[in-house]
Amino acid sequence: MRRELWLDGMNLSYEWEKKRVKNMNLRVRPDGSIRVSTAGWVAPQAVDEFVARHADMISEARRRRQETRPRGSITAENGAVLPCMGREMTLVLQEGHPEGAAIQGDRLVLTLPDPTDRKAAQRLLAGWWKETCGVLFAAALERWYPKFARWDIPRPTLRTRRMTSRWGSCQTVTAVITMNERLLHAPPECTDYIMVHELAHLVQANHSPAFHAVVTEVMPDWKERKKRLREAKVPE
Repeated sequence: MRRELWLDGMNLSYEWEKKRVKNMNLRVRPDGSIRVSTAGWVAPQAVDEFVARHADMISEARRRRQETRPRGSITAENGAVLPCMGREMTLVLQEGHPEGAAIQGDRLVLTLPDPTDRKAAQRLLAGWWKETCGVLFAAALERWYPKFARWDIPRPTLRTRRMTSRWGSCQTVTAVITMNERLLHAPPECTDYIMVHELAHLVQANHSPAFHAVVTEVMPDWKERKKRLREAKVPE
């Protein structure tokens, strides 16, 4: 059972399993997700409070794992559930040729000569992720850049990077927009919102009322999209 839980902007949502145990147990998985096991009689509110009390420990565990993980990597584990483009996909590692990655229904299938080779699987997944981000972000730029025609902004150079502190950035002097590769976890409409947000900085290089007026003119429903992004299951 999955329970949604947020505390001071921190995502503490967790998977709850009822078992024959005496104590409540909490584990932070390698991907930063939380798993809790308790006896069947424990009330949901009590479990929420238990997780909230361990917020500092969870944050520290996630920080340590982020530091020890290669920058920009996504853990490639067979059977792992991976949020991708607003839906959950099961990661499948299979033996075969040629090597490659492909979405098949609700599965993301990695085909390798040796699916037990963790480094090769990690490299394949990270490469597919970055390539897919490049394609989707470029498509978003093509959709939304023409809508800024009346402001005569320069066509930006697009870059992608996995970031933890922001969804996107815009260097207004050089017209370089960097999009966070973690956006691929979220629904596509959230990526569009971030693209519009960054393009608007080429009109107004701040977050003034004038900036938000530009965003609203181009994308009237941006607040709803922002809310969806905030609620999306995006691993740290």
